[in-house]
Amino acid sequence: MKKIQPMLTAKDVAKRLNVSIRFAYELMQRSDLTTVKMGRSVRVEEDDLQKWIDKQKQIS
Repeated sequence: MKKIQPMLTAKDVAKRLNVSIRFAYELMQRSDLTTVKMGRSVRVEEDDLQKWIDKQKQIS
């Protein structure tokens, strides 16, 4: 069984990425950032955010 991870709100995502909350919501609405919907609430698992960050890195 997969261990339950802390769930991040849009505010948490914004803080970690140093972006606006509005932009965090936009990222969470896109299909490339995996989210968990619970009623009207939307959350992101820490691992999923890290995976998304890793995908955004470009080899120079």
